[in-house]
Amino acid sequence: MKKQYRLLKNEDFKKVLDAKSFCSNSSFVLRYRQNDLGQIRIGISVSRQLGNAVQRNRYKRQVRMMIDDVFSLECSYDMVLILRKGYLDKNFSENLEELKYLYKKFTKRGDN
Repeated sequence: MKKQYRLLKNEDFKKVLDAKSFCSNSSFVLRYRQNDLGQIRIGISVSRQLGNAVQRNRYKRQVRMMIDDVFSLECSYDMVLILRKGYLDKNFSENLEELKYLYKKFTKRGDN
């Protein structure tokens, strides 16, 4: 995932997290809000409860690879993808299917 498609600033994360719109499943929570940029920006949040810094960075790298496969980069949204403890109980392919299901759920909401 290229840097132009990432949320990097703390204030951008806060704006998305303050929005009430979200979708969730056992592995992920997807918070989102519309933006005026004409492209998607995604931030990944991993709690300290899920492991030390090395493990959390590994999970973020895995999720970035999943996002490249699943998300359409043309929609105009800011999103924060939060990992849950359920992420640790599944392997990569199961988590990829969970993320695909979550994205399908997001697109069916009708407000994108």
